[in-house]
Amino acid sequence: MLRCFFLVLSVLTVHASDSFTQRSQSIIDVLPTANLSGGATSLGDEVLCLKDPKLLVNGTLDISPCLYQTGRFALLVELDGALRKRAVHNTLLLNYALLHVRHFILQVPANRRYTILLRTSDPHNRFLMQGGVYGQDLENVTLQLDGIMDFGACMPMDSANCRFRKEDYPGFSYDKKLANTVSMLQFTGMLNFKFTSSTRGRVVGGGEQWYGVMNILELGDERGTTKPIMFDMEGKRSYGLEISHISFEQAAYWTTYIWASDVHIHHSNVTARTLPPELPKPLEDPSEWLEQVVRTNAWNTDGFDVSGDNVHIHDCHIMVSDDCVANKGGKNWMVENLVASGAGLTVGSEGKADNVTFRNIVMDRTIRGIYIKTTASNVLYENILIKEGLMFPIWIGPPWQGLSGGCPLIFPFLPTGVSADLGALTHHSMNALCYADQTMRVTNITLRNVTVVKSFTTPIVLFGGHENYGVSMENVTVGETPSDERFPFTAKPECYNVTIQQESLTKPGQLFENCAPTAPVCTQVGIARQAFIPCCNQSNWNPKGPTPKEWWGVC
Repeated sequence: MLRCFFLVLSVLTVHASDSFTQRSQSIIDVLPTANLSGGATSLGDEVLCLKDPKLLVNGTLDISPCLYQTGRFALLVELDGALRKRAVHNTLLLNYALLHVRHFILQVPANRRYTILLRTSDPHNRFLMQGGVYGQDLENVTLQLDGIMDFGACMPMDSANCRFRKEDYPGFSYDKKLANTVSMLQFTGMLNFKFTSSTRGRVVGGGEQWYGVMNILELGDERGTTKPIMFDMEGKRSYGLEISHISFEQAAYWTTYIWASDVHIHHSNVTARTLPPELPKPLEDPSEWLEQVVRTNAWNTDGFDVSGDNVHIHDCHIMVSDDCVANKGGKNWMVENLVASGAGLTVGSEGKADNVTFRNIVMDRTIRGIYIKTTASNVLYENILIKEGLMFPIWIGPPWQGLSGGCPLIFPFLPTGVSADLGALTHHSMNALCYADQTMRVTNITLRNVTVVKSFTTPIVLFGGHENYGVSMENVTVGETPSDERFPFTAKPECYNVTIQQESLTKPGQLFENCAPTAPVCTQVGIARQAFIPCCNQSNWNPKGPTPKEWWGVC
């Protein structure tokens, strides 16, 4: 039985009702009437349906009779032809709305806002989508999702009944080699674009088909070959993006990748993991810890990845198996009031970062907490609570990625027969296992009021490629830690491959500025393990086992 949902295309304007109706009618007039698809799905009749004048009521376009929707059904089953037709149909119709809103915007005065509203009348129903929703060069447009946009039924997109076909998408071109790389929602060159909901809009990705080692081996795990991004805003830089009241669920790859400036993300959720949504009891023994680590295998499911300036992210709940929030290059960032768990609050993933603040954030059973990957300056982590850190709650060093080169995922959990006592390794063998970019620089990095309640591995690692300046710690407290004498299960923080210059001990603003000038210094450049004397109030440390002095080691 065909059920309907509402897609309303309305123009918000201060003009009189007649003028409003005229503008709305103009949008409909430019929609084509011919059969535009050479594939299995035709939009000819549906576009004619959009032209029905009876759908215009009080300046609102209600086109619910023109669209397909489905009720509850098993997602992970072979889609029949009818359901596939609905998915392609809905995607095409939304694309036409986006395309022709763009044409209409070019003909009217600026500073008007246009809203495309997608709404289901039944909260248990959803409308099926296929990857390839595409918007380009839109100005002052809002996409309001009051329902469930479900891409999961058509994943992987190259399955028999959901194969992406260019003939189904007339007027749109994609520079993608394989079907699965077509992003679910893709926007480029946008100006003042909003993606929001009046309730809690849900975007469902079906990415759990890639979660787990066996699924990854079968389906692949590389962007550009197998897995799509859920919300993709790249290509031509956008300016002015707001995302609010949206739940992104089970992405196959990055949940969002945003190349834009002036970004505001708030009151939105991201879930992409195999761990249970509610954490049961605190972890007690190594076997429980290992089980949790193994289950963080929804790889590359980043939460909010943004490359751009002037970014504000707040009041969000993020549960993923990779970066929770990642600054992929940009300045003037404020990230605050989050509950998060994943691979950390990440800075410097792909480009230089400057003037970045993370504050008032709670992280529970997180893989990492504070995570700086590459060159960054003027970064503040403040009021951060990490309840249970699974792997290195504080890590400043090279990113873990892949199985070889750089810092592989197996580091430092090395194969049997290779010593895990990294202090005993030579410089050459150390670099063969994990090495940082030699151009990496961190300047004026401050950790203030940071608490790690429990860490299952070495709590803090500073792992530089050449020189790291200006790392200071103010009221940083670590509670329960492991007590093994070998890294990565040592209680004391560790530091490797960092050349510490004599003047950096006393010069304000550089590394270890509060340390005594008589502190030990490694003068031999290039040895595997060198002095790590922290800028922190050591009286705040409460390690389990070693005394505060023993935490930091000597040459």
